[in-house]
Amino acid sequence: MRIALGIVAILIVIGTGALHYGITRGELSEWQAGRLPYPGAGLSAYDTFHLYRGGRFELHVLSPCTQRERDDRVEDIASINLNVGIAGPHGFHVDKVFRSVRVGSWSALGRTFSPNEVWVLPPGEYEIRIEGREPPPAVFRERGAFLYLERMEPVGPDLGIQLSKWIGYLLLATAAGIAVLLAVRKRPVQGADRSR
Repeated sequence: MRIALGIVAILIVIGTGALHYGITRGELSEWQAGRLPYPGAGLSAYDTFHLYRGGRFELHVLSPCTQRERDDRVEDIASINLNVGIAGPHGFHVDKVFRSVRVGSWSALGRTFSPNEVWVLPPGEYEIRIEGREPPPAVFRERGAFLYLERMEPVGPDLGIQLSKWIGYLLLATAAGIAVLLAVRKRPVQGADRSR
C-alpha cells in the first residue's frame, strides 16, 4: 500500500511539473507580451505581463491590410511619435521615444512594423505603457493597429512543449486512476461478516 501511495505521489509531482512547463512556455504572453491598442494623440495604453523565461524582444506594430496594400508597402517607413515605457524586475527599465517604424514582415493578420530595436528582458513581472504624442499615421488610423513585444527566439522546442503538456496530463490521469483503484480495493464488502 505504501509503495502504491508513493508511486501516486511521484506521478503527481512529475505530472504537475511537466504540465506547468508546457503551459507556461506555450502561453501567448511568452511569445507576444504586452498587447496594446495603438494610442491616439495625448492618450496612453497600459498593460502588465509576466515572463516565465527571459529573452530578446522587439516592439512590433501590427496593422491589418489587403494583399494590394501589402504589396504596395514592401519597404515603406511609417512616421510615428510614441513614448514606450517598460519597467520590470532587477531594475530593468526602458523609456524611449520612437519616431518611425519600418515594415518588417506580413502574415494573414496584416503587416508588421518595427523600429528594429531589441531589448533583453529578464524573467519576471512587467508593466508597459505606450503614450501617443501625435495622431496615428494614416496607415494605422484607417484600419487600426496594436502594439506588442515579439520574442526573437523560441523559449523551447515546440514539440517538446506540446509533449510536456500531454505527458503531464497522462501522469496525472494515471495517478488518479491508481488512487481510485486503491480506494475501491480498500473498501470492505458489505454483508461479509453477517454469517458470523
